[in-house]
Amino acid sequence: MREIADAYYQAMMLTAYLNEAYGFDKLRKLVFAHKSAKPTAILVTKVYGRSPERIDEEFRQWLRTKLVRYADDFRPSRKHIRALWSKSKSKDLNSAAAALQRGGVKGIIEQLRRAVTPGKAEPKARCAAQFVLMEHALANQDWRAALRASRALCQQRGCDGVKQRLVMAKALKKLGKPGTDVHLKAALNKDPEDPSTLALARQWASTDADKARWLRQTIMISPNDVGSAIRLATLSWKQLWPNGLRNDPQGTKRSSMRKSAIDDLQFAANQLEETTPHTANQALWEARALVAQGRWRAASLVYPLAADRSVRAEMRQLIWCELADVAAHIKNAALKERAARKCRNRAQPSSAKQSPGLPESVRL
Repeated sequence: MREIADAYYQAMMLTAYLNEAYGFDKLRKLVFAHKSAKPTAILVTKVYGRSPERIDEEFRQWLRTKLVRYADDFRPSRKHIRALWSKSKSKDLNSAAAALQRGGVKGIIEQLRRAVTPGKAEPKARCAAQFVLMEHALANQDWRAALRASRALCQQRGCDGVKQRLVMAKALKKLGKPGTDVHLKAALNKDPEDPSTLALARQWASTDADKARWLRQTIMISPNDVGSAIRLATLSWKQLWPNGLRNDPQGTKRSSMRKSAIDDLQFAANQLEETTPHTANQALWEARALVAQGRWRAASLVYPLAADRSVRAEMRQLIWCELADVAAHIKNAALKERAARKCRNRAQPSSAKQSPGLPESVRL
């Protein structure tokens, strides 16, 4: 199971490297090229113009720079821990380092706990031991132990690391104790672009406004993040029309909040136009952004494009239903009749689970 997890992690990091170094278009081309059933090595050479060995070497160099960036956050390597502990006179530390070098886990935990006692080892060695204890606690979801180790690290070397702050925030959240926001904000101040921190900020956001703010920040950092753009657009649309266009807007009434939702919807629609032009989702959100701005007639021209581009019958029918409501608003009887006729055939069982005008593919 460990080997499978490691393979998935390496694949994820390699995908991130290819996207950053060569662009999303080539990465997508490589994915679709696998339909030919040719060996991956041949496809990599064809798409990127480099041998797989060259790509691997570039990836290793790229990964090394990424790890150096977070050098103060991550647990030192086994070799580094052994080098630190070999300088110490503590017998417990040396035996623990030897066990760690052999790959042991259970047998060294108690030795590590004794090793972190002040006065028994050098400060650097105690920090290294605390890192190991913290990682061990996280692996076993022992949040009390993780919190204890991360707090000890803060006392010994300061709470400057992003990972330390995130561990403390997660542990406090899991234990139901106050202080989560303090550590999350500190991590964001340390590195506003850290993906893990942004993901937690979105997950723990208590209001729609906070969720929208973190989604917008994520999109600005990663412009090709189509999923975040769709989530932001969907969130804004549900704030404006939670019951669909057939009813008058029952969403937020405060002008400032309403303006923010409209701005977020327009921002997400523009982002989709740049990243996924000429798709059903892009046209649908462009039309909805026009509706939010009060430009109903302009929206009535874009909705049919979204319907024509949709490959899913259910989504296409939902778009026609929304267009029928738009046509009714602008008093276009012919368009309303045409859209309503196409809307009547929508599948009721699956659509009854969601609000009108909210296709499953674009729900949060």
